[in-house]
Amino acid sequence: MAGVVRVVWVPGSDRLRGVCHCGAEHLAEGPVQVWEWLLAHPVGHGDEVPAAPELVGARA
Repeated sequence: MAGVVRVVWVPGSDRLRGVCHCGAEHLAEGPVQVWEWLLAHPVGHGDEVPAAPELVGARA
């Protein structure tokens, strides 16, 4: 995972906020849920992570 990710406590609650290096955020009830989201989050980063492998130069 490139960049910095952050997990912060949301004051006045029992929730944690995960912040990805791209700026996306996710609220979770516990550390396991927020870290699972952060580690799986690269899906949807646009051009950085291809949706599926692309074969270059392959013949059909």
